[in-house]
Amino acid sequence: MAVKYLKKKELYQRAKMLIDDVLPLCKDFSYCFFRGVEIITGGGYEIHSMYGGNWLRLVHIEYDETDDLWHFKEQIFAHYQYGKYTYTGKIYMYTKEKGWR
Repeated sequence: MAVKYLKKKELYQRAKMLIDDVLPLCKDFSYCFFRGVEIITGGGYEIHSMYGGNWLRLVHIEYDETDDLWHFKEQIFAHYQYGKYTYTGKIYMYTKEKGWR
């Protein structure tokens, strides 16, 4: 069975529809794919596409110099239905300062 890949620009455009923040430019992202999963990364974002775009996962991460660690700010899981992506909401991660939000 052949797998349909969205490619970098289409995946970037679909991710822009879902996120409130301003994404870095498309040319600043790197692209890779393997067995039905595509990933573009750059500027603190990871965007994953599964099953030819039927599922998208957007992860926003930030580097904290005091801890010397990467921290997840938010994740969005979205499913493509009826010509648009739907999701129940954002999944916010735990932070030391604010707890769960």
